[in-house]
Amino acid sequence: MGVGDGDFHECNLVNVGGSWGYVDVTWGDTDDDFVYTHAYLGLTSDEMQRSGHTVTDGYSYPSVTGTGMDYFRRNNILYGALSADKMSEIIGNAYLAGQNGIEMKFDSKEHYMDALAAIEDGSANGAVSAAYQESGIYNYRIWYQSNDDLYVIKEIWQN
Repeated sequence: MGVGDGDFHECNLVNVGGSWGYVDVTWGDTDDDFVYTHAYLGLTSDEMQRSGHTVTDGYSYPSVTGTGMDYFRRNNILYGALSADKMSEIIGNAYLAGQNGIEMKFDSKEHYMDALAAIEDGSANGAVSAAYQESGIYNYRIWYQSNDDLYVIKEIWQN
C-alpha cells in the first residue's frame, strides 16, 4: 500500500521464475473503455518511483533492479533509437498482421521523445495510412497514448 500521484493506491510486487517486478493493473486500465496499457507490468523500483508510486505501509520490500519481469523486454518490444521509416515499418507490420494497435517502450527518454515526435508529425504512420488507402478506406482514425514517465507509446487505429 502506498501513494500513487498523491492519492491512496495499492499495487503488487510479484516474483515469477525468480524475477521480481512491480505490477499495477489499476493504472494499466486507462480511462478509455477499450484501451489498456502494459506499461505497469514488471516495473523496477526506479520505474515505480518515476511513475509516481511511493510505498508507505511500513514494510521493507526488496529493491527491484532487474528487468526480467518487464513486459516489453519479455515480448521483444523494447526499442532503442528508431528512425521514422523503421517505426513506420514496425507499425505497418502490426497493422498488416491484423492488430488494431501497437504498444512500444523505449530504453531512454531521448529515444522515446524522438519516437513520439515521429508519431506526432505523422512520419511514423505512413505504412498504416498507405495500407488503409490501398484497401480503399479513406475514413480511418489513428491516435496514440503516451506515458512520459515510463517511455511507453500506444498507437491505435480503426476505420
